[in-house]
Amino acid sequence: MEFGLDKFFCWQTVAFSLLLWFLTFTLRKVLVKAVPQLLDPKSKLSGWWGEVVVPAFPPMLGFGLAAAIVKTFPYPDGMHLFWGRVMFGVVCGLLSSKIYQLVWGVMKSKVPDPPAGGAVAP
Repeated sequence: MEFGLDKFFCWQTVAFSLLLWFLTFTLRKVLVKAVPQLLDPKSKLSGWWGEVVVPAFPPMLGFGLAAAIVKTFPYPDGMHLFWGRVMFGVVCGLLSSKIYQLVWGVMKSKVPDPPAGGAVAP
């Protein structure tokens, strides 16, 4: 089976990575609001939160979504078996923040900057 990076870097990867980024962002915000000790520098939880839990969120969500929940997602060719989906989910989770930054940068470059005076043209 010939499997190149061109099969991996496709719209499915971007869509799945952005979904994982959004879910991670939402879960982080909800958990920080529910448990304020997570950001308190005096708390032992803040160290675990910042150094272990937050970096592990996207790959864990990718694993869970790809392995158990999303079986009908249009995965790239060659990734329809269980372990193919799992690896796809984990890698998309690891790349989710970089893909978000890339997509955000492309979108920002397409929108013109507002005028310098702050006035909006009619």
